[in-house]
Amino acid sequence: MNLKIERAFKTDLPFVMMTERSEGYHTLVGRWDEARHLAAIDDNHYAYFIARDCAASVGFAIVRDWGLRRE
Repeated sequence: MNLKIERAFKTDLPFVMMTERSEGYHTLVGRWDEARHLAAIDDNHYAYFIARDCAASVGFAIVRDWGLRRE
């Protein structure tokens, strides 16, 4: 396995949405429509990451409140 974790791009959203629609996934986290993902990926408060094994996407993470300073 040659796993890499990289920042995601809008071109990765179809993989994210397909994964969200996998059987049983909605019971773990939920799912967003395309418009919501497009807004979030452009919002500095979210960071999207894609896990790739060689060239194949195998997972993703969305970090909320990215870059917000906590006191």
